[in-house]
Order: sequence, then structure tokens, then C-alpha cells
Amino acid sequence: MKTRRGWMMLSVAAVALVAPPAWGQDTSEDAEQRLDDVIVVAQKREQSLQDVPASITTYSGEQLESLGVSSSGEAAKQTVNMVWTTGFGYTAPRVYIRGIGTAQFYSLVQTPVGVYLDGAIVGNNIIQGFQIFDVERVETLRGPQGSLYGRNTTGGLVNYITRQPSPGAPAEGYVIASVGDFGLAEAQGAVEAPLGPNAAIRIAGNYRYREGVQDNVGPATNFDSLGETDVGALRATLAWEPGPDTRISASLRYGINRSELKPTKNIGLFCPPGEMPEIGSSCGDLFGFVETPSYSETSADLKTREETDQTGLTLQVEQDFGDITFTSISSYDDASRLVLEDTDSSPSPILHSSYLTDAEMFSQELRLSSHGDGPMNWVTGAYLYMDEVDQWNGINAEALGPGSLIPVPVAQGIGSIFEQNTFTWAAFGDVSYAVSDAITLTVGGRYTYDRRKVDGEAFVYNGTGLSYVYVSPETAAGGNLFNTINPMAVKDDWDDFSGRVVLDYRLNEDVLLYSSFSSGFRGGEFNGGALFDPAEADLVDPEKIYAYEAGAKTEWFDGRLRLNGAVFYYDYQDRQVFVQDSTGPTTVNKLRNAASTRTIGADLEAAFRPNSNLLLNMNV
Repeated sequence: MKTRRGWMMLSVAAVALVAPPAWGQDTSEDAEQRLDDVIVVAQKREQSLQDVPASITTYSGEQLESLGVSSSGEAAKQTVNMVWTTGFGYTAPRVYIRGIGTAQFYSLVQTPVGVYLDGAIVGNNIIQGFQIFDVERVETLRGPQGSLYGRNTTGGLVNYITRQPSPGAPAEGYVIASVGDFGLAEAQGAVEAPLGPNAAIRIAGNYRYREGVQDNVGPATNFDSLGETDVGALRATLAWEPGPDTRISASLRYGINRSELKPTKNIGLFCPPGEMPEIGSSCGDLFGFVETPSYSETSADLKTREETDQTGLTLQVEQDFGDITFTSISSYDDASRLVLEDTDSSPSPILHSSYLTDAEMFSQELRLSSHGDGPMNWVTGAYLYMDEVDQWNGINAEALGPGSLIPVPVAQGIGSIFEQNTFTWAAFGDVSYAVSDAITLTVGGRYTYDRRKVDGEAFVYNGTGLSYVYVSPETAAGGNLFNTINPMAVKDDWDDFSGRVVLDYRLNEDVLLYSSFSSGFRGGEFNGGALFDPAEADLVDPEKIYAYEAGAKTEWFDGRLRLNGAVFYYDYQDRQVFVQDSTGPTTVNKLRNAASTRTIGADLEAAFRPNSNLLLNMNV
């Protein structure tokens, strides 16, 4: 039997509500009532949004501020056909565009939706949930980006572009602060100052604190709320223009998170009238406790924590040689993340989990691009990415009793230690040629080489006395009782050619029609959640996506209304999915390649400015 399942998302936002003037009235505000001409760098050169034959959403920094956006995930939630969620906490997101994403939340995963900051990839998911402040705009590209970007971007990408200093401009700055319920206190600001006639520095930062938003009524606990938020970030950017054709910028950033995990509750613990919360009954947990039915209350036994530290540096060099520009983008990130989780979300100490990730990432892109007045525009370049990720996952099952995992009469936990090394390089090119005044053909391609190596093991450890504390990998390894996965090493490498072909037709100055074929490549993945069986700990093959899309970009009513839409069909080959295997003594989750999947869908975005003080946005 075949089943079909679909969903649709609709969002509407309004800013600065005021009364509009009469429609037929000729006012001096006509120019102000037109929608702004949005400039994007989606094709790695500056273009108007309405001239790019691709499905793109962009929000300016001012729009994000008016919508109350303060994190990368909140910005993504404003975007059509994009889902941004976290398994727990505020970092390590799982991002989906048009249904393309990954169910893995482990830090070894190489996400199929690229996250970029100022054109440099944010490679590991533990630092993709960063704070949004002092940004110029956010651009989201839907569909596989197999030519100009390529780094596992089978679903698409989102690029956060920060405000840059302007050499020669006068000093400026701002501060925004607010307070709210649950003890909310947040502030952000920036200051920019000249450093002589050819250089400038801009320093920006933000801080956000909020008390727990869910009341804890659990027995035998010394805390009364859950979900405290405590995050901050600081960024300093230096720009230097030694000559009229050269610009060098360096950005140093630091972010810190000392929050609790997002509060949860086990909604399956309600007792119907007349039934008692006993062990083995249809309600109540293993120890007979019952969860409160109120969603503003929970009954927890553990105060969770999430500690993330991230330091990064990006260096960008641009040199103009007349009709050709050379660009170099170098980026380095060092990050760590520690998590203590109440896995069972109940008032009983059944399962408590500890996670630790240390990650180092480096990327380098070199490219040449044209910007002449002729019918042809092109971009070509080379790309390098390397990372090392150390991951510890530990689940303490002490409350299940001695011998719960193996027949040794002590309280027990199970954990895994993995180290992953990734090396990727690529060469790419993209050419657009104006066949006529109305028709443009674009062809792009990318060769990618991807290598992955994973070392590690999994084991049962002595969990005596470790129910309510963070369990470090050193502590667990010191109490190793039995290896469930013996020390192992797997490695593999792959290569692929991906690309795109786009044909666009300019019907008139307000209507652009386009159709495209593109492909994307995502390298092989390792199951970062492997715990019980050596069969879980292996690398699966890459996945490949072939995308067909047709769209239109239009403006109406003298530029007051913008309607952009697209329909798409995806052919997904060797998709990486989890399957449950019950053939052995224990049911385990294995990462495997599905034969193929198909996706069909549509996006529609609308922006309408009835007067100079009111902007309406809608997407479906």
C-alpha cells in the first residue's frame, strides 16, 4: 500500500502599521512606497534579487530587528520551506530546506544545508546556532548548490552577512536594550571608528539573559524553574583599503552559551480518572510518578546545562584587476560544547546523558570573477575544507539497577568516543551568457573530492554515583566494564561532478521567468550515535540529488508588490536514512542508503508596501 503525506507552511509578518493614503492619489511618496531593490551575492557577485534565476529569500538587518530575531534559527524560521530545529539546547540544529536535511543531531554529521557566515562555511553544527546581531542581511538559497558552493549543500544554504566597517566614514554607533517577562534582559550594540584615512574598525556585541520559562514541580528537587537562557557574543572587524582596488578585512569573533537545555516534559505520563500511577500501568513512569498536565509546568529531577564556547577568525582579501576580481576567503573556528541532559524528561533518575564535542575547522576559497559590461559573466575558483571533531556520548542508566546493560552487579552507563577527520577540496566554475537582450543561459560545474576517517569505540562503564552529574569521557573510560564496539577505524573517500544549467527569460523589466536543472553531492556519513553493535559504526555511501525547478520573479503596482514563486521536483538517490535492525539480540539504529526518494513542491513569497510606513511579507 502506498501512502502520501504533505504539509504546507504559511507565515505573515507586518511592520509599522499606519493608515495608507488613498490609492488613486498622486503623492510625493511614490518613490518611497516602492519596495527596496535588494542586492544579493547568491551567485558570488552583486546582483539584484529580481535578476537572479533561483529561489532566494533575503531579510535585511532592519527587518530582522523589527521581527525580534536574535539567533540564526529565528532568522531561518522566517524563510519559506525551511525548518530549523534542535534535538535539545540552542545549538547543534537540524536544518531542512524543502524537506532535505538530516535526522542526525550528533556533532559528527556534515549537514546537507550549508550554513555560512560572511561567505565562509560554519562547518560543524555545534556552532551553527549562533546569535544574530549587527547584520547587514541574511540570504537563503533553496535547492542543491552544486557549482558555486557545493560543500554538502544538497538542500540549499543560508548565508549570514554582517555589517562591515567603511574606511573614510565618520565614527558611529548604536545601543539597543530591552527587558521583558521571566526576567528577560537583552542588549546589543556596535561602534565603528576610523583608523586613519584607509582603515576602520567595527566592534559589535550582544547579550541575552532570561530566567526559566517552565515551572518545575518535581519532588525532591532544589530548583523551581527550567529553561534559563544566558548567551553572549562579541565580534571585531577590521577593514583596510591600501589602494583604490584593494580591500582586506579580518573578523575575530567569540561566542559563549551558559544556558539550560530547552525545557521538556513527558506528555505520556498523564493518568486517566480512576487509574493509579503504578509501575507497569498505562500511566506514570517506571517509579510511579505522574507528570503534571499543564504545559507551563514540568516535573524534572535534573537541572540541565549547555556550555558552548566558540572562537573564529575570517580573513577576506579582494583585489580588482579591472574587469576581473580576485577574492580569497580564509576561515578558522575552534569550538567546544558540553551538555548534561535529562533524557527521560521525567521526575525519576532513569536516563541522564552527557555529551562533549571539541571541533576545529578550517576553510579556504580562492576565486576569480568577471564584472565587465559584455554579454558574459563568469566565476571560477578552488575550495579546501578540513576539520577534526572529537565526540563523547554517555548515557547513565544507574537508576535501572545493577546489571541493567551487562550482567555485572553495579550501576551502569554506556558511552562512545569517536574522532572524525574530514578533508575536502573542489574546483568550480560558473558562466552566464546573454544570448539576447531577453534570454540568458547559465552553466556551472564543480568537481569535489571528499575523504572521511573515523576512529573510536563504545563501552559499558561503572555508573555508580553518577546519576546527577556530568560524566566526562575520562571518568567513563576509567570505569570501563565491557566494550560493545571494540576500538575501530573506518575510512573512505569519494569524488563527484555536480552542476547546474539555467535558462532565464526577461519578459519585461518587471517579470523574469526561469527554468533550471541542478545536481548536488553529499559525502558519505558516519553514524555518530553508534553504541551497541559494531554494525552501527560504519560509513555509508554519498547521496546525490537531481533537481528540476521552474520559477518566476515579478513586481506589480509600480514596484509596491513583489511576487516570487517556484515549483520543483527532486530525484534523490542513495539518501542516507536510519533503519531499525532487529535481527540481532538488540534492536539497533543503523545508518544506511535508501534506493531513492522523490519530492515535489512549491514556494511562494510576497512583499507588499501599501505606503512608506507599512511593509507586509507573506510566504507559503
